Amino acid sequence: MSLFDFFKKKKSAQKAKDRLSVAIALDRDSNIYPHLDQMKQEIMEVVKKYSQIKDVNITKDKVGDQDILDIEIVLEEGR
Repeated sequence: MSLFDFFKKKKSAQKAKDRLSVAIALDRDSNIYPHLDQMKQEIMEVVKKYSQIKDVNITKDKVGDQDILDIEIVLEEGR
C-alpha cells in the first residue's frame, strides 16, 4: 500500500461521514416536520381556489436557533 492509498481511504471515509451527516439531518427534519408534504398540498389547494398556480416551493432553513419555513408560490400570468 502506498502513501497515496492511505490518504485516499481517509477521503472516502470523510465523504461517507459527510453523507451520513446529511442523511441524519434530513431524517431529523422529517421527524420535526412530518407533515411538510401534506401542508404543501393543502396550501396549493387553498391558493388554487382563488388563482392559478404554476409552482409551489417550500424550503426550510435554520438561522441561528430559529427554523425558517419559506413558501414561494408562482402564479400563472394573466390572473
